[in-house]
Amino acid sequence: MGIGIQLYSVREELKQDFQSTLRTLAEIGFGSVEFAFTFGDMPADELSAFLKELDLSCCGVHTDIAQLLDPDSDLYAYVKALGIPFVTTSCLDKVQEGVWQQTVAQLAEVGRAASEQGVRFTYHNHHQEFEPIAGMRALDYLLENTPADLVGAELDTAWAMKGGETPEDYIRRHATRIRQIHLKDFDPDTNDGTELGSGCVDLPAVFAAAGEIGCKHMIYELDESTLGSSLESARRSIQYLKDAGLAQGAT
Repeated sequence: MGIGIQLYSVREELKQDFQSTLRTLAEIGFGSVEFAFTFGDMPADELSAFLKELDLSCCGVHTDIAQLLDPDSDLYAYVKALGIPFVTTSCLDKVQEGVWQQTVAQLAEVGRAASEQGVRFTYHNHHQEFEPIAGMRALDYLLENTPADLVGAELDTAWAMKGGETPEDYIRRHATRIRQIHLKDFDPDTNDGTELGSGCVDLPAVFAAAGEIGCKHMIYELDESTLGSSLESARRSIQYLKDAGLAQGAT
């Protein structure tokens, strides 16, 4: 399976040299990239050509609700130029009783707005979405109260673990809604994310569940490197997947 990377993982490197960092990620072995809030100030057509040169596809983009609701946003020009299949957001500060219900209703509107632009909308969780709201987990409430054809889920495996969930079980229970999976390992000692293969997430089981439901967008993400280098964390993580036979180029 080809593996993508959420570019938030290497945000500081991108600020220093956007194109060189993308080139390095391609050399490391990533097959696709998921943008986060920025496209490196490159015009859509130039960025599309550059990704083709690197043999990278674009597996998604993470942005805010305001951009997603605006049909005239530059975001949708990039969606069309890069062939982006998914647009994604998260609402970490709104996962609370009395606010979440209104947010979920707005997310249905976001899904409709994205659909009108020819792209699928997904919601990215943190661990707060596994806390109870309205008698159920907040993420379950979202999935039960939004149209399945308009709102999908981008499940983050580490935050699911921190929230008390087993990622592979959650994937199977919500097979029709999960469109992307953020591959992030979880270190119970630090209570935070870590490089793939160095935590307690059963990544082979996650891949098996993803295969069962037909989810093909497996995307590495790590908010903070534990090695002092985000690129080294990315390199070690994808090497783990290759060595485990979970990614293309297995050794």
